[in-house]
Amino acid sequence: MKNKGRINRLLTRKILLLLIALLTLSMVFTGCGKKEAGETEEEAASEESQEAEAEASTNEEDAAEAEAATEEEEAEEEEETTDIAVKTKLAYVDVLKRFVDKGSLPDGVDISDLIVDDSRPIEESEFAVYDVTGDGKEDLIIDFISTGTDSMFERIYIYDEDLGEVKEIFFSRPFTDFYTNGFIRSEVSYNNGVAGSFWPYELFEFDPGTGSYERNAFVDAWDGKAFPEDFDGNVFPADADGDGDKMLYYVYLDSQEGFVPPPIDVEELNRWLKDETYDAKLLDIRWQKITADNIKGIEKDARGR
Repeated sequence: MKNKGRINRLLTRKILLLLIALLTLSMVFTGCGKKEAGETEEEAASEESQEAEAEASTNEEDAAEAEAATEEEEAEEEEETTDIAVKTKLAYVDVLKRFVDKGSLPDGVDISDLIVDDSRPIEESEFAVYDVTGDGKEDLIIDFISTGTDSMFERIYIYDEDLGEVKEIFFSRPFTDFYTNGFIRSEVSYNNGVAGSFWPYELFEFDPGTGSYERNAFVDAWDGKAFPEDFDGNVFPADADGDGDKMLYYVYLDSQEGFVPPPIDVEELNRWLKDETYDAKLLDIRWQKITADNIKGIEKDARGR
């Protein structure tokens, strides 16, 4: 009985040792598995980081290439624009030189017969290089006053880059008013009506579609102080003269041919003009005498020296 108990104790002890050994091995293997799993996760994270860095680098390179291409295109456009601007001014210089030297203008206009003995020198006439049409390109305006009053004129020219030549787009009497949005207010040659102190004018607008000016309206007036009656014996319509200044205006729209407009006060006239021209403002244009020195100045400016 004593030996049997001893044997049982030995078996129990061996079983416990075996269990401890198995538990230890299990912990070792588990630790190794975790380590390997950890290494795998770290490797995956490292690979993802490398891929992200590579993709970011590629994106940066693409962005840099796109930016460089854009800058190159902008430089080419700027160079082309500059080239056209230079050609435009040099073409205007040629027009002005021929005007002074030969008395001729584009489209076969000859002014030599317009200069009379009592006329002022041709150098007294004026010119300007300015974008009056509002299309972003400079125009040439010539005010020819070196002649009799009836022969004076103002002409506007543009440079046609496709044809490589200067073209006339507007003709009127001198001293017109130029406004933003491509508008021109041009007084008519004669004031033979009942406008009195008011000088009738025409309103023109530049049409980018046709490349020329189109007349929008003709504005006339009735000066009641100077003309109590018109030439037909009609009495000045005082009932329409709300401000009592004895001056009424008539706006004849080209779009309403044959329509006789009602008389309006100056306040309504100004309101109409503001709406018609989109609140255009008077342009401040630098006029120059047509002299050799001033023409040379335009040429130097065009050549950048």
